[in-house]
Amino acid sequence: MHAAHAYRGWLRDSGPEPTVVWYDEKQTRHCFEIGVVADFCMNFTDDRMPDKLYDVLLELSKPANNGEYVPASKSYADGAKCLRALIRHELARQAK
Repeated sequence: MHAAHAYRGWLRDSGPEPTVVWYDEKQTRHCFEIGVVADFCMNFTDDRMPDKLYDVLLELSKPANNGEYVPASKSYADGAKCLRALIRHELARQAK
């Protein structure tokens, strides 16, 4: 969910690919680009994402190529593919 919200902020602010923060069991802080989060989540083909996250991804995909990047299912893997495609779209837009 954090990566999707970071993507939304990126659309507003532009700049480099945003990062999200994760704390491990020892409370060590780790920062990951949202694309890294998407790549990791592509491993979870059988796990269903929350409806709220799916709704956020649907909302984000509408402005980008008329919804071309809508997740194929509610699995984390398909949500991650959607987010990865949106990231590629935004990077290409910023490169123009």
